[in-house]
Amino acid sequence: MLVLGLAGCAGAVENEKVAQPTQTADASAELCNPASDSYGDSVADSTVTDDLGTYCRTVINPNADAIKEDVSKYDRASLTQYAISDDDALAFQRSAVEFLGSEGLDSSALDTNTDGTVGNDTAGQAWVEQNLTLFDPGWSDPYTAEGGLYSNAVVVNGYTPALIRDGGPRLVQSSITVTSVYAGPLSRGTANQVIVTLNAKASYRAIDADTVAFQLRYSPEKTKKSVQAEHPELFDGTGENNIFLDGTFTYAYSTETRLLVGNRSNYEIDYKARAGL
Repeated sequence: MLVLGLAGCAGAVENEKVAQPTQTADASAELCNPASDSYGDSVADSTVTDDLGTYCRTVINPNADAIKEDVSKYDRASLTQYAISDDDALAFQRSAVEFLGSEGLDSSALDTNTDGTVGNDTAGQAWVEQNLTLFDPGWSDPYTAEGGLYSNAVVVNGYTPALIRDGGPRLVQSSITVTSVYAGPLSRGTANQVIVTLNAKASYRAIDADTVAFQLRYSPEKTKKSVQAEHPELFDGTGENNIFLDGTFTYAYSTETRLLVGNRSNYEIDYKARAGL
């Protein structure tokens, strides 16, 4: 059985204060147009206002290739052994892709826990409480807090800088691909599990000051001076910066309840002075 684990590139927190010019996001930033705005494998969904401001939430693009059947990614031997039809395999694949594309990469808890402290994020806990129906009652979670799941073990949460709030999207590009779909036994009861492994890349928007603070937070060997020498563009107080995510996300579903019964994530988030994924 897959065991839920903390994901991301957690590291020591650097508390150095960074002096930055006052800066706002580009005035030309797109707003939220669900009927027309697409960002690779993500599309605009709805406008959300939280404690940090207003942004456009994104969800999985219904035309994403990862939604479509590709039997070359199916482990035929294990699926046959556990009596999983191609139709069922595709249904579990779509559930995993939709979860990653609509919650995993751009949930309400995405950038609300930017001090990196596990289990100390009210928005993250609120996300968990609002989404308990997604999880099998037998979910195996060693990181419980007062009986609840930690949000940053399930969705990307607490590993990005504070992202731009200007009514436009925080996530501006995504790519999701299916790596494998296979089946196996669960360690309890009579149910089995179908396990879907995905690769995801995403790009998020952040201003200079928050990008510099992010660099210092997760790279304790860096100083403000060394960051400025490496990335002088982060100190001009203009434009936006791309924060890139690249990783592997694995989701397990119970064949009995068809709900999430475990996951494993391994991803990196970093700033790079480039465009595109």
